[in-house]
Amino acid sequence: MFCYVILHYQDLGLTQACVRELRNRFPASPVAVVDNGSPNGSGSALLALYKPDNMVKVILNKNNLGFAKGNNAGFSFAKDEFHPNYIVVMNNDVFIRDSGFESKISTFMRDERVDVCGPDIFSASGKHQNPLELRALSDAELTRAYLKAKLKTLLLKLPFFSRRALTKRKEYSAFNPYWNGTDQFNCILQGACVVYGEKFIENEDFAFLPVTFMYGEEAILFDYLCFKGYKTGVCSLTQVCHMEGGATSTTQANQTKRLVFRFINSSNSLKAQIELRKKYATK
Repeated sequence: MFCYVILHYQDLGLTQACVRELRNRFPASPVAVVDNGSPNGSGSALLALYKPDNMVKVILNKNNLGFAKGNNAGFSFAKDEFHPNYIVVMNNDVFIRDSGFESKISTFMRDERVDVCGPDIFSASGKHQNPLELRALSDAELTRAYLKAKLKTLLLKLPFFSRRALTKRKEYSAFNPYWNGTDQFNCILQGACVVYGEKFIENEDFAFLPVTFMYGEEAILFDYLCFKGYKTGVCSLTQVCHMEGGATSTTQANQTKRLVFRFINSSNSLKAQIELRKKYATK
């Protein structure tokens, strides 16, 4: 049995559309929606909306726990409540339009002995998003990335650098150099849609390591999966659409604030990853 975990934050219409797609295509598969402390009351609205549906459960987090802990609340609930063979942890802007998704994923994970996998994630702009990376950063690369993120956070206080950073972020490529159209293994998976198999569900109580607020969860998870001997894979036979439909700020002041938020949380995540690697090295 499959169970779906959807992380919700404020966008009621998007979450409803995501749930509707799942219920239409996979009516026998339960859905757990996690409201991550939405301040606009949309969590309570979801709770009331899905109360009559026994296959949709809504979990209300009192506060915004961030990406990892928010998803973990749904993962542990799904594991204890439904006892599924597979748990799909996905963003509310991911849409599974392949009715054969479950059979393709289960066959792939069984035949290839994959413990954690991702489908071919296709963005609205036409970019294949899996795999996210083919390998983990070395310890030296990780340290450099951490120092770079810390430096960028400081430099964003300077108007010239801020404008330059915003201009650079507008440059976008729809090409993913890591996607080759075939199944790939032991690579870093894009976190928008991750499928956890029986072995992982039996042994673990979380979907992502609960050491971050946002950013870097995929790389930290990959380190843990390698440390524990789990196998990852990208299933090229089934595709999901990642709309990336969250609202974006348009003013330069708000965009700069978002960049600062990103770099602060990225540096915190990189620091957490460095500390975890030290722990793994001593075990």
